[in-house]
Amino acid sequence: MTELTLTAGVARANITPPAGTRFLGYILRIEPSTGIDTELFATALVLADERAKVAIIDVDLATFSVGRSDEIRRKVAEAIGTPVDHVLLAYSHTHNG
Repeated sequence: MTELTLTAGVARANITPPAGTRFLGYILRIEPSTGIDTELFATALVLADERAKVAIIDVDLATFSVGRSDEIRRKVAEAIGTPVDHVLLAYSHTHNG
């Protein structure tokens, strides 16, 4: 049996939009945000061994379109040298971000 070495890396980026950005998901809320209560982040975990590399990315947002999600996954896959189906993009689904 061959032993494999698992490596892991994590990164976090502040993705808080500026005050004045419109909220997503509230039909009756048409006014933009007036300030920042809690910062929003994107967090990425990359796991790899000699056979495969996977990335799990979570963002504090409601959602992205399918097209935007595909674009993000493709760019991440290219950046870390792995197939696009090894990149998972998840959302916390917050309507206040």
